[in-house]
Amino acid sequence: MQPGMLVMADRGFFSFSLWQECLATGADLLFRVPSGLKLPVRQVLPDGSYLSVVHSNPDHSSGLVVGWRVTERCCGC
Repeated sequence: MQPGMLVMADRGFFSFSLWQECLATGADLLFRVPSGLKLPVRQVLPDGSYLSVVHSNPDHSSGLVVGWRVTERCCGC
């Protein structure tokens, strides 16, 4: 992986550590995440997507935080 590449991963492959490893390469990332992953809305954008954060620690008590843009899609939409 390197800058300029688009790395895609399906929801079965999502983990915070994998996201961090891919992000460190400078590549652009497009990951589907499990539907149960709670992504807090930090800011709604004009196109309906929003900015959110993911914590390295599931209970959000400590650890690293990564910001990202979220676009929600569903089958048949």
